[in-house]
Amino acid sequence: MDKNIVYKPSGCFTFSVLIPCFNSESFIDQCLESVRSQTYQFWEVVVVDDGSTDNTAKHLRAVEEQLGSKMKVISQKNSGQLISRQAALASASGDYAIFLDADDMLRVDALEILSEALSSDALVQFKHSRVPSFDGEFFPSYPVEGTLPKVIDASLYRRWICSGSEFNPLWGKAIPMSAAVRDDDYREYSQVRNGEDLLQLVGILDRVEKVLLLDEPLYYYRVNPEGMAIVFQPRFFDSVKSANKVLLEHIIAWNDEECYSLFWKRWLGAVYSSIIQMSR
Repeated sequence: MDKNIVYKPSGCFTFSVLIPCFNSESFIDQCLESVRSQTYQFWEVVVVDDGSTDNTAKHLRAVEEQLGSKMKVISQKNSGQLISRQAALASASGDYAIFLDADDMLRVDALEILSEALSSDALVQFKHSRVPSFDGEFFPSYPVEGTLPKVIDASLYRRWICSGSEFNPLWGKAIPMSAAVRDDDYREYSQVRNGEDLLQLVGILDRVEKVLLLDEPLYYYRVNPEGMAIVFQPRFFDSVKSANKVLLEHIIAWNDEECYSLFWKRWLGAVYSSIIQMSR
C-alpha cells in the first residue's frame, strides 16, 4: 500500500473507494478521475471488473499504471454487483469504505469534508446530486428537524430504511470498516438486480450505533433512463421479494415494533408498485 495510506498523520482517517464495474468503458475514466482529483490524499481505490466484455479492462490498466499501489484491480467472471461489492470490500484496507458506482463521481472535496466530519465509528449519510455540477435539488431528504450535521441513533435510521427505499443505496455513505460485513456469503443472492444494496446495508446497520447526517451533496448520481427502477423487468419482483425477506429477518433481530409496522407498509407499497408497472 502507498506510504501515504499507511503512514498517515495521527487522527486522520483513510478511505477505501470501492468501484464495481461491468462494461463501463464510457464512464470509468471520469469516475476514477473524480477519485484521483480528491483534495484529501489518504485514500485507496479498489475496482472490481465483473467480467467486462468491452474495453473496461484496458482503461483500468492504464489508470493502474499511473496510480500504482493506490489502486487495486480485481478481475472476476460476471457475478453481479452484489458479489462485486463484496469482493472489493474484502480487499479494502481503509478506515472507512466509500462505494462508488462506475458511472458516477465524487465531488472533488468529498473525502476532505468527510474526514473533517468524522469523529467516531458512526456511519455517515451524505447527499447526492443528479447533475455533475452538484447543483439543483439534493437527495435524500432527511426527515429530521434542526441544523445539520446531526448525529442520530441507528434505531431511527433503521426506521427510515423500513419506511422506504430512499436510504437504501450503499453509495452516498461512508461506512466504518468496523461495521462492514466482509465475510458474508451472498452467492445465493447473486441474481438479485434490484435490492442488492439493501441486502448488504442491513448487516451494516446491525453493527453501528450512530449515524451522522451531512447536508453536503458529495456524490454525483448519473440517472440511467433504462434502469430497473424505471423500466420494469420480470425479475424485478423476485429481487425485491428476496431483499425484503432479508430485511424482515434483521427487523426481527432488532426487536423494534415500529420497524415491523413500517416494513409491512413498505412491502405492500412494493407489491402495489409492481402490479402497476406490470399493468403498463
